[in-house]
Amino acid sequence: MNLAAGFRMVLALARKKLAQELAYKASLLMWFIFPFLFIAPYVYQARFFAGPGGEGVGAFTRLAGTDNYLGFIVVGATLWYWLTNLLWEIGFSIRDEQSMGTLEQLWLTPAPRWLLITGNAAANTVINTFMSLAVLGIAHLWFGLRLTADPGLLALACGLSWLALYGMGFFYSGLVMLLKEAEGVVRLGNEVVLALAGVTYPLAVLPGWAGVLGKAIPLSWALKVLRGILLEGRGWAALSGDLLVLALFAILTPAAGLACFGALERVTRRRGILGEY
Repeated sequence: MNLAAGFRMVLALARKKLAQELAYKASLLMWFIFPFLFIAPYVYQARFFAGPGGEGVGAFTRLAGTDNYLGFIVVGATLWYWLTNLLWEIGFSIRDEQSMGTLEQLWLTPAPRWLLITGNAAANTVINTFMSLAVLGIAHLWFGLRLTADPGLLALACGLSWLALYGMGFFYSGLVMLLKEAEGVVRLGNEVVLALAGVTYPLAVLPGWAGVLGKAIPLSWALKVLRGILLEGRGWAALSGDLLVLALFAILTPAAGLACFGALERVTRRRGILGEY
């Protein structure tokens, strides 16, 4: 399959997925409301612990490197919700094809397997982008959130984060195909990432061993870079080391995810359970 044909296939799959989402307006609305409802309790809890005069903000600053706990929480929760939606959509796209009995037909086409998954991921990117902008906008209106950034640096960081997080999705899709279970696998992974990646609190509060595990998760580095850009206004020189680590994740995670997906897909076919519900 040449590049143009692959692009047309991904575009067709993305259009199909977007059409399905747009057909259910109430469900689509939840994409934009649930993330804010997820964030709000953490923000109010942080204000409670900060104290009426902000007495607790100093301790937070020493651990997190910034006194902007509102932005720290909103950026972390928004990106975690992005990852959550990604894993759910990729995982359930495989599961839905199994449930409808169409997975085998898709697998009989000459298209590369990873491109079949990428189509749903592309649609998810469009929805997630609007969702993230909506959440940040609501947080600005509701909580008075203020963010600042170098547009070029922010675009690079978002692109690297996108690649690193989508690499995790390829692994999940293979696991769901083999286990015939999406909800349990994705929910477990989401909760582990939420606990270890420093989504709503800095990694410094974790036990030593948990902090080491947290640094092995791409999301933790994506958060570190994006928070440095959006909350502290850090530039290219200050973030060069963290950007290099994130770039390595952006290369290695998709490669590892695709390798795991291929291995799990081969196991599924050898067992003869590809089309089983």
